[in-house]
Amino acid sequence: MALSKILQNNTSTGYINLPAGTTAQRPSSPVAGMVRVNTTLGFTEEYRSGAWKEISNTFSATGGTESTYTSGSINYKVHTFLSSSTITLNGLGAFDSLIIAGGGGGGANGGSGWQGGHGGAGGYLAFSNSSIGLSLGANTVTVGAGGAAATNGTNSIIGNQTAIGGGHGGQGDYPGAGKPGNAGGSGGGGGQGYNSPGPGAGGAGTSGQGFAGASATSAPYVPGGGGGSSGTPSTGGAGGAGTSNSIRAGSAVTYAAGGGASTGAGGANTGNGAKHLLAGGSGIIIIRYAI
Repeated sequence: MALSKILQNNTSTGYINLPAGTTAQRPSSPVAGMVRVNTTLGFTEEYRSGAWKEISNTFSATGGTESTYTSGSINYKVHTFLSSSTITLNGLGAFDSLIIAGGGGGGANGGSGWQGGHGGAGGYLAFSNSSIGLSLGANTVTVGAGGAAATNGTNSIIGNQTAIGGGHGGQGDYPGAGKPGNAGGSGGGGGQGYNSPGPGAGGAGTSGQGFAGASATSAPYVPGGGGGSSGTPSTGGAGGAGTSNSIRAGSAVTYAAGGGASTGAGGANTGNGAKHLLAGGSGIIIIRYAI
């Protein structure tokens, strides 16, 4: 009997069992109107206009610290990862995400206490309405640690995206030359230096994630500020600006700022770079979707 007749004559209030199988098990010669459950992708699909198209695809996930909030009449569910873990997808779809790497540590002081440069911010990546390469089932979430003094921060990784750890500040020295800041998500600042070639140069940032650190200056001798996710450091050892994001709870929070003369350690789950001699802030990963 034709499917249309079965549906027309069916008065049950229960259900109809649809055929289910993997993507590889799709019919070899499909025709328009075929409907099935795709167990690989986790949704019901139909064949139309020469291709398989999804019908139902309700995205949901478990993992991290789960919370909800409402903004602009939209209810959101949030998964916040403060340390490495897993996120398990029960359906596929697009979502918003924020990926921050660990911030760079401040540089070491050198001879006669001449100061090291300040640490660069961890790489900053934000995506809207993207799946970032996650698949059904368990996916690894790696949250980068902040770098200890004179050490880069470590990368944060989820799906097909990697935020690069912040570069550490360069070592200061006297009577020698200051060392350059390290490259990273944002670059570390150069260390104070006296003799040729004098002050250390700032480290490079990663395109799309952060900015370069500042070089140290001479007369006056000031260590370079760490690069931030939103800009280069200013003169006088200040760090580059971070970036404001409201994904976590609807209220703006600034992440991935460069270390500078007036800052301290990077702080937990900020991705901030640190002042010389101090540790950078650990990273954070946040997933948000409408419910």
